Amino acid sequence: MSRSSLSAICLLVFAPLSAVAQTTEQRDYQILVNGKDAGRTTIVITEDKDKKVTTTKVDASVKFTILFVPNTFTTRTTETWENGRLTSLDADSTENGVRTLVSVRTQQTVLNVAVNGAARKVLNDAWTSSFWKLADKKYHNNKVPILEPDTGNDLLGDLKFVGEVNVVVAGKVTPCFKFRIDNIPTPTDLWYDASHRLVRQEYTERGQRMVMQMVSRK
Repeated sequence: MSRSSLSAICLLVFAPLSAVAQTTEQRDYQILVNGKDAGRTTIVITEDKDKKVTTTKVDASVKFTILFVPNTFTTRTTETWENGRLTSLDADSTENGVRTLVSVRTQQTVLNVAVNGAARKVLNDAWTSSFWKLADKKYHNNKVPILEPDTGNDLLGDLKFVGEVNVVVAGKVTPCFKFRIDNIPTPTDLWYDASHRLVRQEYTERGQRMVMQMVSRK
């Protein structure tokens, strides 16, 4: 057997394994403000199990009115996680016409955060407020450091496990784990499915009830 033939066989044998190692999932969410449709969020999660690297892209657009005053918010964020730890983040967000660029990079054991090009914070570790995945178990019923991709601000909240509940997603009952974050400006309720990925988020800001509910998954 020639070397070229052997190489071709190897490609046929190992190509499917490489394809399986990397998976991509898209989750689409509806955003409700006081029960009214206000926008959409799409989260695309690409996971390389061999390298233990996960890349998440968040694309959100929200528009609503408070006391006849229009409010708009858009963001595009890319997060990279390695071995369950945030290693880089790039966010381009615009709220009511004001644009903010946030960049996060790992330097040895810390995270350097820059807002509109200016260094702002240096963190040891952080859970992002995209909340696309459940925080590490060490933070359950404990203090949890949180980084806001749209502002670059960091928070220290209390993450509490509330219990196991069922949530209706696209007409289907889904068993979920409910958590709550307190001692932050907007205390937030979060629901995660069996894969520890976000199904629902709910909080109140400036007297407005905000809900982000998953409506489809691909």
